[in-house]
This record gives sequence, structure tokens and C-alpha cells, in this order.
Amino acid sequence: RHIVQHSNDLSRSKICEWAFKVVDHFGYEREIVGICMDYIDRYMSSLKKSSTQLPANDYQILSATSLYLAVKLHGKKDNKCAP
Repeated sequence: RHIVQHSNDLSRSKICEWAFKVVDHFGYEREIVGICMDYIDRYMSSLKKSSTQLPANDYQILSATSLYLAVKLHGKKDNKCAP
């Protein structure tokens, strides 16, 4: 089983790129990605305190859930991107 370390910049940058693609596709403001990444960072830092590691597939679930929450709580359509 592959374990994700919080300091794994490659995984973090991939998640960030994916989140930007999603918000751009659906026309949400790009600051949603920053909020999403903050949620991920907070959760990962709580795991670090307890010395728990997160399996890679759980990291993907965490990322999707964080983006979903960020959109639901803070999402506004970007009028510049609207057709």
C-alpha cells in the first residue's frame, strides 16, 4: 500500500493542478483552490501530530472532499468565465 507523506510536493502539486482544472471547468473563482488546499493542509497536519500516515487512495478522497466542501461553503461563479 502506497503511503502519502504531507511533504510530498509532487502529490500536492498534482492535486492543486487538478483542483484548478475542476474550478476552471465549472466556472468557480480560483480562490476556491486555496481554501481546498488549506483544508487538506489542516487535516494532514492533524495526522502528523498523531504520527498517522495516510494511504494514497485516502489522500485522493481527502482532496475531492476538500474541494467539494470549499465549493459548497465558499463557491461563487466567476462572472469572467461565464458564457
